[in-house]
Amino acid sequence: MVIALALGSALTFGAADFWGGMASRRAPSAAVVVTAQTISLAVLLTWVLLSPAAAATSDLLWGAASGVAGGAGVLLLYKGLADGRMSVVAPLTGLVAAGIPVVASPLLGEVPSRPALAGIAIALVAIALVSREGERHEADKTVTAMTRRAMVSVAVASGASFGALFLLLDRTSSESGMWPLVTNKTLAIALVGFYGLRVARTGLRVPRSTWSVVVGCAVAGTTAEVMYLLATQKGLVAIAAVLTSLYPASTVLLARFVLHERLRADQLAGFALAGLAVALIALG
Repeated sequence: MVIALALGSALTFGAADFWGGMASRRAPSAAVVVTAQTISLAVLLTWVLLSPAAAATSDLLWGAASGVAGGAGVLLLYKGLADGRMSVVAPLTGLVAAGIPVVASPLLGEVPSRPALAGIAIALVAIALVSREGERHEADKTVTAMTRRAMVSVAVASGASFGALFLLLDRTSSESGMWPLVTNKTLAIALVGFYGLRVARTGLRVPRSTWSVVVGCAVAGTTAEVMYLLATQKGLVAIAAVLTSLYPASTVLLARFVLHERLRADQLAGFALAGLAVALIALG
């Protein structure tokens, strides 16, 4: 069940990133994030009102903290992708995001089996290979204002924020239902909204022509977060976080079939390793 939920989360997280990236070509990224998160919050509020759960104050606080971490991670990721090289930022962000829960899990009393640990190690390599951008994408970049050291710093900070998001959601109880995601969204909207209005000063308006794409991003993102939260409530955070971090595979596949982008040899190798990793984790 945990593996299925985490893989489902990866699939829908990748779709959310794909549609979010498409929308960000037509509107400011902060506007896209705030609009999608607001739609997601409305869906989650409807959910919790129809299916009431007994959320403790600690659950709401863990959810709020995860919203700050997630909002910071998104802002840092967009900064890195906009000003730096995708081939540096994307894989490193994914690796750090997946690696932090793996390192922290023994401290939480969670020790995966040996086959699962081998699968986790292989999955980390798969994440790096699948999420790498090719030379063509780097050549298309008109701005590479960030030095390599700055790119690495932003990518590590973004990955650490996402890793913290994974760990913080894991601290919520199964009795809390979706309430932690409600406070998560509330804090993320406030943080990204402040950034868009006061720091970037790009505004938060999304053109009507982009709304369908943003709605798709919101639905996919909400589904992904719900599945991840359920996965952490039912199993080890290291396994749930690493499998969820395979989400770039979904983004790459959508780019292949929707935008007709070609898959490179290293990405195909990443897909093969991802399959092996899932099999080993399942055996564990």
